[in-house]
Amino acid sequence: MDLLNQMMGRADELQRSLQKAIDQKQGEWKPHVEAALQGAQSMRDKLQEQIDQGATTLGSGAKEALGHLDEMVRIGRETLDASADQARARMPQMMEHAKRTGESVKNTLEGLFKKE
Repeated sequence: MDLLNQMMGRADELQRSLQKAIDQKQGEWKPHVEAALQGAQSMRDKLQEQIDQGATTLGSGAKEALGHLDEMVRIGRETLDASADQARARMPQMMEHAKRTGESVKNTLEGLFKKE
């Protein structure tokens, strides 16, 4: 349960970092994307570790969140290598995956409460 609450907080942090990147002027967005990418990778690693350890109570929502994090990391790496205009076009995609990650974790939490 603590893990999922941490994941919810991290998903919110990802969204805030990406929103800061979107709001920045050209050239100032990169540190925010890097922070979001680092946070997503950390979150992904922790979630994968729990799945590998057999945390079956996490259910399909955790795997769904993992898929969104994988996609966000992929897009984030491409974004860092892109021109400023291309990066701006990719940031909303990253934001969408951050939101979907949060929704997947929330659905997992709600599923755990229903089981109790």
